[in-house]
Amino acid sequence: MAFGNLRNTAAIKTAKGSPIGVYAQVTATTPTFTNGTTYTLPYIMDSNRNIERATESVEGEGGANFQISGTTTRTLNITFGQQDSKTKKFLEEDLANKTITIVKQEHDVVIDNEYQFAIYPQVVTGGSFTRNAKSIETEMAFDITNNTDAITLDLTDFITTANGFAVTSTCATFVVPANAGYAIYTQASS
Repeated sequence: MAFGNLRNTAAIKTAKGSPIGVYAQVTATTPTFTNGTTYTLPYIMDSNRNIERATESVEGEGGANFQISGTTTRTLNITFGQQDSKTKKFLEEDLANKTITIVKQEHDVVIDNEYQFAIYPQVVTGGSFTRNAKSIETEMAFDITNNTDAITLDLTDFITTANGFAVTSTCATFVVPANAGYAIYTQASS
């Protein structure tokens, strides 16, 4: 990404995030990255992506301290709104300690004539799980795996109007760069 002026008042939207996402179980990571069948996720009430970049203090020969990059931790938190028994079993039991790919539409609205999708090629479930009976919501934390190699995904398997997305992807070779953990895919709205 290049540095430059970024102010764009046309990109300010009052709409919230999209409730639509899909997943597929990761069936192999070597020799090629492979997913199983794609399924829709339960209705998403809220989601957020957290990135923590740790630094370490190192003392140089002259006694001066300086900071170096440490471990980067990425987490995807999703709040689901469904409370049917099938969804409860899926979230509590079926997803436990599985590695899955998640594709989530970022917004229901078009921004700069594009739809935006967050692509998480490898997330591991089981980090945190909270069911709130009063608000009928289930919160799950997914650990975003740091992919040491670039991962290529066929987004035509994930982003389809049949899965509830606003558009069907035309991208058969989307690359998530090495060490990125996730990437944003954009597709024209028309």
